[in-house]
Amino acid sequence: MKCLNFFFLFLDILKNKNKMIDYSFLETRKSDLIEIYKKERFMNNAGLQGALMLDYRKADNVDVYFWTVDNMVAHIKEKFMEAYKKNIDNKNMVYVILIDDTTIDVKVYQV
Repeated sequence: MKCLNFFFLFLDILKNKNKMIDYSFLETRKSDLIEIYKKERFMNNAGLQGALMLDYRKADNVDVYFWTVDNMVAHIKEKFMEAYKKNIDNKNMVYVILIDDTTIDVKVYQV
């Protein structure tokens, strides 16, 4: 299997057992997350299209990593492609996918 180029950023922000998406984290750290996206996509993944994943399934932290479209599992890829097709004519788009135990939410930002 192809080795995925994961970038893990462990953040100690989730202290509850509900494992729900924390949208305030996304908004307060948006500029940092966009910089991580750019670095991972263009420096570490040769510009391949993908999304920065914010995985909230652990109780004590958030895993942050870049996932190229070619390596995404089917249900994540489907969500990504829906957002991508809506923005196909736009330039400089950043895709962030937030996941928890029950939700997959795609956020798109133009930079």
